[in-house]
Amino acid sequence: RVTVEYQAETTRKYDLKPLDGSLQVRTSPTNVNFTLDGKNYKSGESGLKIVTISVGRHIINFSKKGYESLGETVNIGPNENKFLEVNLKKRPIDVSSNPDIGFLNITTLNKHVKVKIKGVKDPQDLPLEYYELKYGKYPLAMYRKGWETKKETVKIEKQKMTRVNLILMPKSKRKSALYSALYPGAGQIYADNTIKGLAFMAAGTGIASLLLGKSNEYNDINGSLDSYRIEYQNATTMEDIDAKWQQYESKVNEVNDIQKEMLSYGIALGVTWVANLIDAYFYNGLAGD
Repeated sequence: RVTVEYQAETTRKYDLKPLDGSLQVRTSPTNVNFTLDGKNYKSGESGLKIVTISVGRHIINFSKKGYESLGETVNIGPNENKFLEVNLKKRPIDVSSNPDIGFLNITTLNKHVKVKIKGVKDPQDLPLEYYELKYGKYPLAMYRKGWETKKETVKIEKQKMTRVNLILMPKSKRKSALYSALYPGAGQIYADNTIKGLAFMAAGTGIASLLLGKSNEYNDINGSLDSYRIEYQNATTMEDIDAKWQQYESKVNEVNDIQKEMLSYGIALGVTWVANLIDAYFYNGLAGD
């Protein structure tokens, strides 16, 4: 509403705000990522996406793994509806848009094998095809429960494919028993029965520690027996003879009790060792040699 006064000139200036336009994007292939005005969008399974866009000139960047990136420029007028069709070109195998990238290809005849690549957070399932890595050297560990782990270091070169072919060998029952013969639980850990292996290892270590402690105690007391015996033999009065005899007899009984404890600990350690060997060979879940 404007008021016009008599014999007066009235001037008003009005700036209209342009309405946003809309952009309909169709991509081939589908599920293409694109960036517009700092926001990220995806064309989805249908390959079609409609976005609201402000008036003016905009640069849109399109990308998808395995395809060459593409940039498009669009000009949108007030309340204008515009259609943009984008076709991404498939990138040739062994070629990356990043010049520092190389490729790793790992094949194996074994099933359910995983590979741990140093510097990569999660293990990868095999076979591995065209896995992108920055150029350099990478230690690999290929593994599967019940099978020998294969370790290897590969060199990744820029824009080149590095290929690894491997066959894992099943873990050996004999080797499992051999490790358990050296130390209780070692064979179970080798056979990927970690909890059982740690239990045998803790039992064996605990009993061995008790046996060693009693052995040291036995050596100390047994070493002093001669002095108690000599004191008893050198006693002259009846009162002194009785007192020295009681001391000597007490130490002898103490030595005998320690020997019995050592024997029981030794038997327990032997039983644990044998049980650990039987378990490592017959109940390890490994295939026969």
